[in-house]
Amino acid sequence: MRTLYLVLLTTCFFALSSFLHPFYVSVMEIDYNDQAQTLEISLKVFADDLEKTLEKQGAIGLNIGYNNEHEKTDLYIERYLKNTFTLEVNGEVYDYKFLGKQVEFNDTWCFIEAENVPQIESLSIENTIFMEMFDEQINLIHVRVGEQQKSLRLTRRKPQKELTFE
Repeated sequence: MRTLYLVLLTTCFFALSSFLHPFYVSVMEIDYNDQAQTLEISLKVFADDLEKTLEKQGAIGLNIGYNNEHEKTDLYIERYLKNTFTLEVNGEVYDYKFLGKQVEFNDTWCFIEAENVPQIESLSIENTIFMEMFDEQINLIHVRVGEQQKSLRLTRRKPQKELTFE
């Protein structure tokens, strides 16, 4: 009976601790717009992770999503994204524009666009967002090219992967 009690107690402890342990994940959606020849990208991150990361790089007092948000917040976000996220289409590196952000409670959506993108045969993505802050960071990426949908899971050990499309 005592052994059963200890097993149940241990199981409850680990179950509860898994709920309390923070997790670090970003979700990116990439849609290829064939008519406009653009990659339309949206990135969802936890607002506090974004602010902590930018503060560690020297951007203090951003107050993302508040009335007193720092006037250069978008510039700091764009600069950070340029250093942590790269796209390569058909073997060629593509630059992109940071279009803006939208804050929803605990989340920040960042909107990005790459222009003049030809029909995609291969798409290589490197995404190290927040990996310098959190060893457990996982960056999920969902890509849609025409009717094809593919997903990637990028980690600190494997921050870059390539997809092919027909």
